[in-house]
Amino acid sequence: MGLQYRYQQGEIQVNCKWFLGYTKDENKRLIIVPEEAEIIKRIYREYLDGASMLKIARGLEADGILNGAGREKWHTSNINQILRNETNRGVLPRIA
Repeated sequence: MGLQYRYQQGEIQVNCKWFLGYTKDENKRLIIVPEEAEIIKRIYREYLDGASMLKIARGLEADGILNGAGREKWHTSNINQILRNETNRGVLPRIA
């Protein structure tokens, strides 16, 4: 099965083990994980309120929140990837 066909069928190619906020159902479609979605919302909220990525990372660590890989340590690159990921803003990949 080709990548384009899978996208057309709604099967998104995402490694959900490392992708905070989503999992896949039995049909390989993305499903929002509500608890993790709250972490994503928190990151956006704090960033829009003017917090630096480092400050956001330290706050998540202080609150004992694990990153997408299940680790306690948050890096600014984790925060940056979350903020830049279009899926977190509700945009799913499209195949022309």
